[in-house]
Amino acid sequence: MTPEEKTFPVVTEVGTAFSEVLARLHESAFVPEFRWSSKAFADLFATPGVLAFLASMNNEPAGFIMARSVADEAEILTLSVAPDWRRKNVARLLIETLLSDFSEKGISRIFLEVSVDNKPARCLYAATGFSAAGIRKRYYADGSDAEVMTKKIISSRGN
Repeated sequence: MTPEEKTFPVVTEVGTAFSEVLARLHESAFVPEFRWSSKAFADLFATPGVLAFLASMNNEPAGFIMARSVADEAEILTLSVAPDWRRKNVARLLIETLLSDFSEKGISRIFLEVSVDNKPARCLYAATGFSAAGIRKRYYADGSDAEVMTKKIISSRGN
């Protein structure tokens, strides 16, 4: 096994200062009509309850997850992994990190929307315990539907 194969992603919480990094990662993962600008990320960070975790491999940004929480519920706003780092458990680690953080904060349920056409993402979410909760017809700019998925989070607070 090479040293690179033994390397695991380092995950850190990031904020507004990383808006450009997140925008570049988002650009690498989405077609132009679905890409978010660095300003869009900065604006989201200015919203109460928004947080993001960045995964780095060998000191290079590999992926991130951004979510928003209100009261005891949350939603994943976006998840992006650079093409070179896909299928290497980066997305799973980001989801697990987010769920652990929300568990510690007493968040009880998390939601997300994912394109019905994005089978790899839907499979990943199902494998991490999310279940289908409904369909949002013509949710995306291209007219495609979104599957709404949800997961109950067990609090680590002992409540």
